[in-house]
Amino acid sequence: MKRLLLLVVMAMIFIVTACGNGDTASVAGMNESQLKQEAKGKTVHFYMWGGDQNINTYIDQFVTPNVKKKSMI
Repeated sequence: MKRLLLLVVMAMIFIVTACGNGDTASVAGMNESQLKQEAKGKTVHFYMWGGDQNINTYIDQFVTPNVKKKSMI
């Protein structure tokens, strides 16, 4: 379950980074390790559907702090 969550979060980070402006580094062709290194120490915006309060609470109180701590982003 934790690996699946990490994979989903990393995919979202990839998508958000890839859709950024011209100031962001190109992530095309990067592997997971390279993506983590590129995101390290930077602000990563995490967007998703906000229509369910329980999901929002889970993301805000569990996923976001854990991703921030584990990935140092």
